[in-house]
Amino acid sequence: MLDALRAGCERYGVPGAQLGLLRDGRREVLCAGVLEAGGDAPVEPSTPFQAGSIAKPLAATLALDAAARGELDLGAPGPGGWEDPLRALIGHTSGRANVLPDDGESIEAFVARVGGYGHITPPGRFAYCNAGWAVVDLALEAATGLDFEALAGERILAPLGIPARFAPPPGHAVPHAGGDAIPAGPGSRGSSAAGSRWWVTADDLLAYAELHLHEGGGVIEPAAIAVQREPHVAIPGATVADAWAGGWARWERGRHRALGWTGYTGGQRAYLRVFPEQDAALVLLTNAAGPLLGGSGGSALYDDLLPRLLEQLGVPPLGEPSATAGPTPAAALAGLYGPAAITADGDDVLLTAAPMGIDGARHERAYGDTFLAEGRPPGGMAIAFDGDLLYLGPFALPRAS
Repeated sequence: MLDALRAGCERYGVPGAQLGLLRDGRREVLCAGVLEAGGDAPVEPSTPFQAGSIAKPLAATLALDAAARGELDLGAPGPGGWEDPLRALIGHTSGRANVLPDDGESIEAFVARVGGYGHITPPGRFAYCNAGWAVVDLALEAATGLDFEALAGERILAPLGIPARFAPPPGHAVPHAGGDAIPAGPGSRGSSAAGSRWWVTADDLLAYAELHLHEGGGVIEPAAIAVQREPHVAIPGATVADAWAGGWARWERGRHRALGWTGYTGGQRAYLRVFPEQDAALVLLTNAAGPLLGGSGGSALYDDLLPRLLEQLGVPPLGEPSATAGPTPAAALAGLYGPAAITADGDDVLLTAAPMGIDGARHERAYGDTFLAEGRPPGGMAIAFDGDLLYLGPFALPRAS
């Protein structure tokens, strides 16, 4: 597998990567490449990478554990004037705006600002919302006296022997976007639980995965682990997974069953998948972003390696979703959805989204009302339509016309 990792890094322009595998209690970490393109410092098992949105499952574990301890009511409204129950924020069904804090904006000011926007999509429907995790952070602090980072360090990371890295640590993997190195900023507390500040190694994430394979491992309440496995809401079109569970995604396709999530930051891609039925997990950390529509970067590397990794772990292959809505004629899907425009060409749709640098990208129908970039390049982000919502991966955009 090491040769495949090295070859994949070269093929997809990934300067460096860590691959972690867990099976039957045995953890293995493989490394390839360098910390920064053009440099000679190698990636080692101790090299930290940015976890990105894999911090969301960690924050959810803390919240569900606090609820199991009787410290937190998940049905109560969030602090800061949000009437949405915490369960909806963890489940991405609040319908709130998917935004991040401005530089220097306090977490309290951020929560108040986003609360003033109202609901962008209908509550109860899946719509990825980074802002809601700042509310979860404030709720944890109100319930326990510790914010997300401090509570994570005390209740999960320290018991597992994982350093609490919430700023770019020495010797970290340097992020790359478009092949260029970019600075790793410190981020703000308002985006920490959503995923801007946590730095990890593959072995760290495998240790976290073991909590979910072993009913909390004596560290987290077993009831919290059980809730985190339960589906909360279906993800329309299965663009990124089949359902959103307690703070992370869930795949259930025949005999393939998994939990996990993906971290996307300005210049890194991180993957965590947990397979309870096989007592297995995998982690891939990379220091290259790659384009949203695929073809290079960490997302393409993951898609390339996944079939072989599943086979090595004894996990059934990941197939197509078993049931989907549609198909709706492409012409009926055309229109404006927030900053994105959809036009139809036969049964294909053309996507234009200027803020994302996408101009008329052709997408072919994969199944139902889910479409993939022409040629299905590895690492590409699927798009799907569900009534009046367009999903760009997990992000929901309401139809304007």
